[in-house]
Amino acid sequence: MVKLAFFVLGSISLIIKQYADQYRKADLDMTLTELEPDLSLPRIQTYDFIIVGAGTAGCLLAGRLSQYFKVLLLETGGNPPPPVNLLIWLENAINKDTLINYQFQSKQQHLSLKSGGVLNISMGKMMGGSGSHNGNFYNRGSPYDYDHFARITQDSSWSYSNVIQHFKRIENFDGILVNENQRDFYGTNGPISVTSSNSPTLGIWLAAGRELGFQAADSNAFQIEGFAPLALSTKNGVKSSSYTALIEGVENTNPNLRPLRYSQVQKVLINENKVAYGVTYLRHGIPQIAHASREVIISAGAVLSPIMLMKSGIGPANTLQAAKIPIVQDLPGVGQNLLDHAAIHFKFQILNPSAAQALNPLLSESGWEDAFIKLQAPVRTGAVVENLRHQAFVVSSRARRENEGHWPDYHLFFYMDLKSGLDTNATYININVEFGRPKSRGCVILNTYAHSSGEIDDEKLVSLDLGSLTDPTDIDVLLEGIRLIFKISKTAAFQALNLKYVPDVPTPCKLHNFDSDEYWRCYIVQTSSSAWHLSGSCIMGGRDDPLAVVDSELKVRGVSQLRVVDASVLPTSTNGNTNAPTLLVAEKAACQILRDYLQPYSDPNFCPLDNPGYFKPFGK
Repeated sequence: MVKLAFFVLGSISLIIKQYADQYRKADLDMTLTELEPDLSLPRIQTYDFIIVGAGTAGCLLAGRLSQYFKVLLLETGGNPPPPVNLLIWLENAINKDTLINYQFQSKQQHLSLKSGGVLNISMGKMMGGSGSHNGNFYNRGSPYDYDHFARITQDSSWSYSNVIQHFKRIENFDGILVNENQRDFYGTNGPISVTSSNSPTLGIWLAAGRELGFQAADSNAFQIEGFAPLALSTKNGVKSSSYTALIEGVENTNPNLRPLRYSQVQKVLINENKVAYGVTYLRHGIPQIAHASREVIISAGAVLSPIMLMKSGIGPANTLQAAKIPIVQDLPGVGQNLLDHAAIHFKFQILNPSAAQALNPLLSESGWEDAFIKLQAPVRTGAVVENLRHQAFVVSSRARRENEGHWPDYHLFFYMDLKSGLDTNATYININVEFGRPKSRGCVILNTYAHSSGEIDDEKLVSLDLGSLTDPTDIDVLLEGIRLIFKISKTAAFQALNLKYVPDVPTPCKLHNFDSDEYWRCYIVQTSSSAWHLSGSCIMGGRDDPLAVVDSELKVRGVSQLRVVDASVLPTSTNGNTNAPTLLVAEKAACQILRDYLQPYSDPNFCPLDNPGYFKPFGK
């Protein structure tokens, strides 16, 4: 038993609480001192832009726009505590902590039935949002995802050939590539550091793929069907997020940027001409008002962006009426089309002792101490920061039947599960299947009774239905993924590990023969969960799309000077984790907004960020 691991890792929740409490108190003291001359009444200040939400999109957008304009960035949470920066096994302690996360529930009919169909959905409530608490997987998605966006919006600027420039501008890529001839498609001077896995298990993973007829490929540039290293947004062993890259280091020196923490926006202010001109918000519970001379931008995420719109009078008319909210704009698509990636996890024990020892350096006390020493070095290395994860992108038979054989629609993740065996000195690997392009849809609904009763807590105002696996063909695709996982475990590449799968059979599935299709269909609905890759609840679309909430420039339909910029605008899901596509949405929007105000009528694919010396900061 590695007691040292429990001694250290068991304190994470306590450390999070201590830092969260300290950050809140320090910010409250500063706020009370600042507001003391205002005699307890709001002092209305005007900015060029107000951004609601300092998550992945909001931080990037604020960092970019504040190079030229005065920006107010409002965030309900505070700074991320130090433990969130580490990548090692702390997900449960970090993303389930209520001090730094929103917690939503969704009751499902075809997902997680072993848990009563109740899913707990966690979203970061801190600077950087979920980009500060997630695994920082960096997957752009398939080029065909973006070409599909271009067709839906009838706007070619969303095609992959045109959005590559925005991905490259974001990235500072320094990792291995399977195909070196594609390195020019990665950025090397951007704010977000990206690297890729090159652990001893990568060779095993790629060999298993080749044995099954899959080529070795790369995660990004041009996603194709194949087995690949996993790219992560990390820098020197810790997370690289839009907060750490674009806000944290400059907020005290950039006079144009004003981030306010513990500031919960109540509504967007919209005048009788349907022009957004500001927001009301509670700063540590103290009522405040701010005005925007140019635009208000909602970047609150796929759950809270539609809620913010509805609280501001924009959404389905019947919902607004039931909530006693004056109707500003009837948009039936607000909160509809919610997308998520269903996921299933499979654990295998490595029974070969020598292989376990070689792949798991943390089987001993000395191994842990060595890892801690290497973590504190100027250049961080060792097991605590090593990327032991890989992935594969796969085309299902459903996609092939629908003439999409070129377009992967689910993906696998392989990783060393070093945490599970700490109490027994066992070593496990996990292989997960996640469904990247589901047909199932859900919705985000405003709790009209709670709102009309005066409730202001966003967690209590959300009624969430992921709608996962409501399309039965989605289950077929996950079943294919399960079959592929077991084929991988039996390849020659993995046989040296002597893997053992110990099934945890849900009671309803005992009625079926193990490994039959009926058994796995039962297993899917009983044990599958959410990957927390929510998007699509405020989609962009053409004028003839009845569910479109924003146009291709992310402007809210029927209301001027208001945009939504985050994953909620994506009309279909990307085949991969959603953090990189969210960064893309924000970067593309920043270029669009800067172009609108600095050089209107220029080429739609031109970005002022590419010529920073040409433009002077506004007002200087």
